[in-house]
Amino acid sequence: IISLGTGMPSGRRSQAASAWLVELGNGDKFLFDIGTGSAANLGSLEIPYDYLDKLFISHLHTDHMGDLPALYVGGVVGNRVGPLRVWGPSGSEPRLGTAHSLKHLQEFLAWDIEGRKGRLPASAFEIEVHEFDYRGENQVVYEENGVTVRSWPAIHVIDGSVSYSLEWKGLKFVFGGDTY
Repeated sequence: IISLGTGMPSGRRSQAASAWLVELGNGDKFLFDIGTGSAANLGSLEIPYDYLDKLFISHLHTDHMGDLPALYVGGVVGNRVGPLRVWGPSGSEPRLGTAHSLKHLQEFLAWDIEGRKGRLPASAFEIEVHEFDYRGENQVVYEENGVTVRSWPAIHVIDGSVSYSLEWKGLKFVFGGDTY
């Protein structure tokens, strides 16, 4: 388990916002949040981006997903050949959910994406969104390769925040995002 950032929304040179990398002995790597400033810390680990294709977002504040553009485009130019796979909660209405946010992220990056097409694999430009109901309690949102990730509602500013647990071979990592 590697902390890539533990800070707040206001950026600091020495402390990025929330992001955690969990590496398992089976080769799987999972990102929990990718807050502002954390992509540089992730890049410094020099992990090939092909291995960095699973991101779990706790909620849509920038200190938890603000470096998503850097992870997405960085993966495209860093040799990720498949889609970026993102799991995140719905919101109390569709415009406040992960799927809506990521659709508009791709629109926001349209110029950048268009300028890179043709030289890189088309699949690297895809974002595979797995939006789930934030109200589910202890629900399985991911289950592959002996790994189970569950979510449950978190208490934070407005509805749509979740916490996660990752379970593998009798080990458990719990990530609260922001919650009371």
